[in-house]
Amino acid sequence: MTINTLAKNRVRQRETVFAYGFDQAGFTTTHDPIIIDSTLTIQFVDFYSSRDLTEADGVIVPQGIFEKIETRTDLFSGLFGEKSFVLVDKSLMLERERQVFNLLREGKWVCFLVGEIIDEIAQGLHSEPIFDTDLCKRILNAFMIDRRRRYRLEIPLPLKVRDEEFEPYMMRYGRPTTVFELPQDLPTERHAIAWLGNGVVGMEIDAQLFFLPFETSRHTLEVAHHVLTLLTPAITQYRRDRIIAVPDWVDDFHFNSEQPLYLEINDLLGKVNRLESELASWKDYKAILSSSGIYLRNKLIALLESVFDLKVQPIDREERFLVVKDDDSPVALIQSEGTPGALEKTAVDHLARSRQQHGLRDSFPAVLLINNDMTITNIRERSTTTVAQEILQYATSQNVLVVRTIDLLFLVNHLEKSSNKKSRLLHILTSGGGWLKATSGGYDILHP
Repeated sequence: MTINTLAKNRVRQRETVFAYGFDQAGFTTTHDPIIIDSTLTIQFVDFYSSRDLTEADGVIVPQGIFEKIETRTDLFSGLFGEKSFVLVDKSLMLERERQVFNLLREGKWVCFLVGEIIDEIAQGLHSEPIFDTDLCKRILNAFMIDRRRRYRLEIPLPLKVRDEEFEPYMMRYGRPTTVFELPQDLPTERHAIAWLGNGVVGMEIDAQLFFLPFETSRHTLEVAHHVLTLLTPAITQYRRDRIIAVPDWVDDFHFNSEQPLYLEINDLLGKVNRLESELASWKDYKAILSSSGIYLRNKLIALLESVFDLKVQPIDREERFLVVKDDDSPVALIQSEGTPGALEKTAVDHLARSRQQHGLRDSFPAVLLINNDMTITNIRERSTTTVAQEILQYATSQNVLVVRTIDLLFLVNHLEKSSNKKSRLLHILTSGGGWLKATSGGYDILHP
């Protein structure tokens, strides 16, 4: 992936900078902004914050916050060596990675504070690579920047800082533990900022993406404040001195390499747009856990039509709909309902009466898709809600199948990759009364 250098002229007069994930790195943080001057404000953003990184003009991120490496020993460690395990919040990391690249496309900047990057861990008598278990690693990989651990020598090597803007920060916090290998065959504009001996330990790409050494033994709010007040003005000044607007007329000159790059970018953007649309759809389906009324009905219809290719007929503005065959003959009557509490008998009664109103026999399959206990806003706790035994008994006697919305989501996970998912779901919907209970481990129809 490449940075959109056409956005280089986007240097704002007033900037907001996010200090993201310092809490995860062990620092004490505050929600009060740090005001540098009239042109620069820094805000701490917690690791699990819902804020989008693209809201800022620049972001400073400690390396290593997405991975937790644990080394465990046991009775056999002396014979077979230690074993290590890596815990990674992968979904959050991938979301933040997407935000970083969107931020770069907008001409903004990101700086990683780089400590020791660990790319392999011990697994008994051998080692296992872990090249993509942190956001910093993934960004380095995207730009094909190799790295290696710095070997500490008895005779310390001199640290050389090329750009004076970074000297105060580097002299105080720039103790390198990682050395970068800059690719020689890529034309992407890049510059070394600091060397230890002949090894590059600080660098930037296109004046947008910075990797600077960082080490401290103190993780206080005062240290975080000092780091940010030294580094942020240095980056903004560095960019002001190097980013200029490129007039349109110079684009009349074309490098031979430009055309194939434009074509490849367009192909990739088409794929990205398709994948992002698909991702947005999956995320949207999860709204059945937080909606009710006509919104819940419409989300359920969208899920059944798009994921399972079922044919559905809505019933006016009501919270019911029919699943039908290709010839429009009905297969099952489905009623959706959202409730802040547990499932009650009245919801089963309502569906049973609706079946009669539509001229359907009592034996006709009826499904109650209930978004119960909506006041619970935790997936694990929502999944542990239940259908009371007396309600289950009554639903079974009325030939009504109860499916919680959380059950439906788990069911999708089990069936979505199946080649016959449509017929399997139809079999479930027409199986008669009971409770379709689904978890991450499996699913079953329960009866009293």
